[in-house]
Amino acid sequence: MAHAELAKVFAEVLDRQKNISLPEDISTARLYAAFTDGPALVEEERQVLLKSPTLRYQCVDVMKQINQEIKDHLEQSQIQLDITPLAAAHESDEYHFSARDFDVYLYDKSDSDMPLIVFLQLSPKMTSFFYQATRVRLYDSGGLDWIIGKPDKNGQIIGEWLDSETNLVERSKMYSLHIEPI
Repeated sequence: MAHAELAKVFAEVLDRQKNISLPEDISTARLYAAFTDGPALVEEERQVLLKSPTLRYQCVDVMKQINQEIKDHLEQSQIQLDITPLAAAHESDEYHFSARDFDVYLYDKSDSDMPLIVFLQLSPKMTSFFYQATRVRLYDSGGLDWIIGKPDKNGQIIGEWLDSETNLVERSKMYSLHIEPI
C-alpha cells in the first residue's frame, strides 16, 4: 500500500475515533510549552493525545497559533521570506538562489543517475525565531513545495527532488520562492 493511501486510512480511523473521558487532560498551555521551548510531552501525555480526538484538534490549533506567532515575529523583524523570479547563479551542476535571510542551492547530478539535491540554508537571524519543533516549507508561487523539513542546528534542510518531469531551475525563472514555518 502506498504511503499516501496508508496515511489516508490512518487519518480516517482517527477521525472516527470516539472521545473517551480521560483522567488527566492536557491543557492548552501545556501543549504550547511542549511545542515551543518547554519540556517535551511525556509518554503518558502522548498516550492521552493518541486517545483523544478533541485533544488532537487542540494540538492543531496550538500549532497554528505558534506558527502565526513565528510568522509575525519574522515579519516584524523584516526577515526576507521570498526570492523573486530570477536566473540562478550557475556553476556547472550547481544553481544558487540568494535572499538576505536564506539561500537555496540545487545540485544537479543527473548525469550520474542521482536525484537533484535541494539544499536550504536559513540565516541565524531567521532561525532564532524558530522553536525546536518548527518545520519549514520552501515553495514557489506556483504552489509547488520544493522541500519541507526541520532545520538542523546550522539552519540547514537538505532533500532530494525525485520528480524528473518538473524542472526546478525553469520554475525559478517563472515563480518566486517563499519560506514558511509550518
